[in-house]
Amino acid sequence: MAERISKENLLDRMQKVTEISDLSPWARSFLDSIMDYYKRKGGVSPKQLEAFEKIERQNNEEARSARATWNESYDDEKRHIAELCATYYISTGYFRDLVDSVLGNKEFIPTEKQWNAMCCNKYAMKVRDAAIGESKFPVGKMVMIRKRTPGAGLPLSWYRDKVGTDLAVIISDNEPILSASRGNRRYKVLFVGDSTPQYAEERDLKKLPKKLLNLKN
Repeated sequence: MAERISKENLLDRMQKVTEISDLSPWARSFLDSIMDYYKRKGGVSPKQLEAFEKIERQNNEEARSARATWNESYDDEKRHIAELCATYYISTGYFRDLVDSVLGNKEFIPTEKQWNAMCCNKYAMKVRDAAIGESKFPVGKMVMIRKRTPGAGLPLSWYRDKVGTDLAVIISDNEPILSASRGNRRYKVLFVGDSTPQYAEERDLKKLPKKLLNLKN
């Protein structure tokens, strides 16, 4: 039998928390369970008490006020940043449930702690900087595909060899960013003489050499 803990007005405290309107479904279910346990056993286990007090702290007046302030501040810019970072994290396996919520529900608002964890770490900041920063190769610009294409990898270099040219035109310079490496801004390019768009990262591209620029002009 779980260790019994004497706690004055514990049942009243639990009941008070259950009356909070925006209590999460998980927390409400957990409280219903330990309240039933308390009534049957006359007490709760140390772990149950610890879990309850955490829920109580997370839903006290101060915490709820801070949560309301955060929700009010969650504007289009924060939502856009969250979507940028969530898209990056799809392939990593990190923040899986949070990623699904951000990308699957336009009305979802992560907690401030969740947003900071996913959007303010060093990898996320590289994604944000690349997405928000100025494009090195604007739309319409002709570029060359480098011999080595670490950003796009084999598909881009294979396709370059297939079409027989390393010249391409930028048709989009704000594609979803999928890596946190240097030169990670993502583009959509069209090889000269071809009609099928391909994806490249900034580190896969370079400016035309002067001799080609002179011919172009």
